Amino acid sequence: MLACSDAARTPAGATPWASPRGCVNWSTICGHVTTEILCIVEIPKGSHGFPTDYGFVPETLGPDEQDPLDVMVAASEPTCPGGGVIARPVAVMALSDEGEIERKALCVPCEDPTWEHVGGLEDLPNQLIEEIGDFFVACKRREGREVRVAGWSSHQDAEEVIRQARARFRQNHPHDDDATADP
Repeated sequence: MLACSDAARTPAGATPWASPRGCVNWSTICGHVTTEILCIVEIPKGSHGFPTDYGFVPETLGPDEQDPLDVMVAASEPTCPGGGVIARPVAVMALSDEGEIERKALCVPCEDPTWEHVGGLEDLPNQLIEEIGDFFVACKRREGREVRVAGWSSHQDAEEVIRQARARFRQNHPHDDDATADP
């Protein structure tokens, strides 16, 4: 497991947030992924607030090679939009969306004593896991999409998902001065 003392070098690293916990706005980054310009692009149907902070891991690309990797952080208090958190991955959710698997890493902040005991999925409250799954399923179903939680897996899997997303970024931005290598 990655230690918080190594957080600056971890796959999660510092994470700019698009939507803090409890927020009802979907937000995203416009333009080049390293520009970090915050734009609200969609408000989810219904009044569900995010069960965690929600954003992306910098210098990553998701499987679509268009957008950064989505990440959730279980923080005790919501983070300011556009802010960042040093966090470590503890689990990954697999969401089946129209038959395609979309993975979302779940992290905990390194500097939050409430979450310091969490090393993996088995340490997370079952209610939080259910709330996260219910939130994404409800939002996507309101869009008319066929979606379900396909499962949850370990911090090792979350770390690997982040490593792969960083490798995609480096492959697609080979001369980008901001791109960094994994330790």
